[in-house]
Amino acid sequence: MPLAVSLDGGGQGQSKAWEQFVRSVRGRASFAITFSISVVVASLVACGPESNHQPVGRGDQSLGQRELQDLSDFERDVLRDKEVVPAELERARQIYLDCLAASGIRADQPEPLQPGLGGIVVGFDAPGDEESDIKLAAIDDCMSDVSAVQEVWILQNQLSEEQRTAAMATFVSCVRAAGLNLPQGTRFEDAVKAAQTAEPDTAALDVCLSRVTASLQTALPGLADALHHLDVT
Repeated sequence: MPLAVSLDGGGQGQSKAWEQFVRSVRGRASFAITFSISVVVASLVACGPESNHQPVGRGDQSLGQRELQDLSDFERDVLRDKEVVPAELERARQIYLDCLAASGIRADQPEPLQPGLGGIVVGFDAPGDEESDIKLAAIDDCMSDVSAVQEVWILQNQLSEEQRTAAMATFVSCVRAAGLNLPQGTRFEDAVKAAQTAEPDTAALDVCLSRVTASLQTALPGLADALHHLDVT
C-alpha cells in the first residue's frame, strides 16, 4: 500500500516547507499527492478482491500486466515459481531499503503490521524542485526492482469480502476506543475521515489506520491472470 514521503524544503536557518506525499507502488507508477486515505479505502471497498473492474494502463493492458513487464533479475528469480514466501518478501524490503540508502534517502518502517514495502516512510532534503525530482526518480528506480514481488504477495494474502467487512467494522470500534466520539451507524468512510482529521492526532488512531490499511490491501486488477501466464524461462 501507500508510502509516506516527507521532504525537507530548506537548509539551516530557513523556514521549512513540509509536504506529505502518498506514493503508490501500483503499476510502478508513483505519484506525489495529498489526498485522504478515505479515497483510497473507498476505492478498495468499491472494487473488492473479486471485482471485474479492470483499469488499464497502456492501451488495453491491465495494471497487473504492466506490473509483470520488464522485471528485474531479482523479481524474475522470485516469481519463477509464481509464489512469494515471507523470506523473499523480506529480501525485497531489504533491497529497497539498501537502494534508498545508496541514493541518500532516509527510510524507516514504523508500521510492523504492514510487511514488505508497506508502511515504509522515506524522507530527503530537497532545497528545490529539481533536487526533489531527482530524489523522487531515485525512489521510483529503487521501487521498480522489487514492486512486483510486493504486488504478488498482496495478491496471495488479500482478504475475502467477508474478512474485509469485518476489518471495517473493527476499525470503527478501534477509533471509538481510541477516543473518537462517533455516533451509532457511522459509515466506515466517515470514520476514516474522522480518524485522519482528528485533533490532536494520537498514536492509538495511527494504529487503527495502519491496521485497516494493511487489511484492505487489494491486488492489482489483472495481476492474477498476468501471473498465471508469466514465463520467465
